[in-house]
Amino acid sequence: MFGYDVGFIGSAIALTSFKTRFGLDTGASTALSSNIVSTFLAGAFFGALFVYPVVDRLGPKVAMLASGLLFLFGSILTVVTPGLLGMIYAGRMFTGLGVGIVSLVVPVYIAECSPPALRGRLVSIFECTLQICQIIGFWIGAMIFQPQSPRFLIRTGQLEKATDVLAHLRHLPKDHEYIQAEIARVQEQLEAELALTNGDRSLKAKIQLLRTPSNIKRLVIGTALMTLLATTATIIKGLGFTGTNVSLLGTGIYGLVKATFCIAFLLFGVDRFGRRNALIVGSVGASFCLFWLAGYTGVTGSLSGHGAAGAGAYVSLVFIFIFAVFLSISWTGIPWLYCAEIFPPVVRPVATVYTTMVQWLVQFVIVYATPYMIKSMDYGVFIFFGLFTVFSAFYVYYWIPETRNIPLEKMDLLFSQTGNAAHHRQNVLDVLAAEAAGETGTSEKSSVRGA
Repeated sequence: MFGYDVGFIGSAIALTSFKTRFGLDTGASTALSSNIVSTFLAGAFFGALFVYPVVDRLGPKVAMLASGLLFLFGSILTVVTPGLLGMIYAGRMFTGLGVGIVSLVVPVYIAECSPPALRGRLVSIFECTLQICQIIGFWIGAMIFQPQSPRFLIRTGQLEKATDVLAHLRHLPKDHEYIQAEIARVQEQLEAELALTNGDRSLKAKIQLLRTPSNIKRLVIGTALMTLLATTATIIKGLGFTGTNVSLLGTGIYGLVKATFCIAFLLFGVDRFGRRNALIVGSVGASFCLFWLAGYTGVTGSLSGHGAAGAGAYVSLVFIFIFAVFLSISWTGIPWLYCAEIFPPVVRPVATVYTTMVQWLVQFVIVYATPYMIKSMDYGVFIFFGLFTVFSAFYVYYWIPETRNIPLEKMDLLFSQTGNAAHHRQNVLDVLAAEAAGETGTSEKSSVRGA
């Protein structure tokens, strides 16, 4: 529902039939586009904010069911309107509420249910679903049959249910050593965190726990990732092409290219090449494309309506599609995955509420401002976003540690490392290997004594 709603509204606004039904003229298109999209983003912001008590007390499954109902209600308002923009705005607000809940809850839910080696790929299925937009009512129909998050069950003292769910998800018997070890790791981390708050599970205590240096570091990283994720420009229009059909074709091809590479990388590459490498490569490639577009639009004046659909415009369209490739293998899905996996379980609901709200807030500002930025800055808008992507590459290299194959319960160890983030993952893997070797040695000694 997330992907379909975002993709559909942009093409609908461009249709002549839409403008005729609502009595709009072409001069109102910039403000209308900003208002309709911004209303949706505002709804998503507040959806992410207000869902916290539901997730904390009832678990992510109930929250996802509620998001489907909100989205359905908003869709009905949008469809049945007799030409009233007010109903469009109301419908967009409700669909935004549903999408805001989904964008926060689903990545965390999948991360909490996934083994470390497959966590990146499984969380990325969420992003793939957004890209291909196969079904609208998915979250209502599917979640009824899904289990509750095992980590939520452990956090709320439902250990037997948590064991059953983990055994079902891992296809292992309940008494298997892998199941018991995973439950023990979660319990150990929960006990350590609750000790820091003297057993207090209130929102105030969780916010205070977020103020520890390790958690502050993660919040800063999450904030930066979500800000960079939201910082995208409107780059299909203004390249010398006119006409609704051409615009929709360009947008459709862009979406197809983006979806294809996003699905391919997130399913087969994210757990092999990692999060850091993808973000750095994506930033460098995207910045090159944006600087090309700045040069082309600056020379031809296409953003001011002076360009012609010649060879240069077609080359620029190719660079837009290349930009889509770099974006799809990096910033399209990885920030959602990263923020879902880095926070400790006690504060994870609060922390992900914050990072998700940041993403929707920044996207709200950018989507609303970009049409006006293009009018006032002309080709400078591409330079602005190009410099932003260059900054993102340096930021990821120095500040973002790799999380691939690191258990959720060992993220505290990962983010307690100092120095260049490029070396943090290997340091943690060395510690885990030493711990595993020590446990194996102890087990062998016990066996010998028993013999």
